[in-house]
Amino acid sequence: MSNFEEANKLIESNAKAIQKMMSLRDFILPRIDKMQQKVADMQQQVVIMQRHKINNQERYSDSTDIKELMLENQRILNYLESLNK
Repeated sequence: MSNFEEANKLIESNAKAIQKMMSLRDFILPRIDKMQQKVADMQQQVVIMQRHKINNQERYSDSTDIKELMLENQRILNYLESLNK
């Protein structure tokens, strides 16, 4: 086989390999795009969940503060009632 024939076979082989890679690219790239979108959606969900958790913690803290104030008010009322006796 001459150098020319070998070069032609090599070019043919490379062309086939490039064609296969192009078809794989057309198959893989849309899947990668979908995966990236799913990751972005999951990151957004994490942010929303963190905000929700912070809001719940604030509500719990507010509720605890209210309970403490009610207990303190009850102590003051008990003290004032004891002074009147």
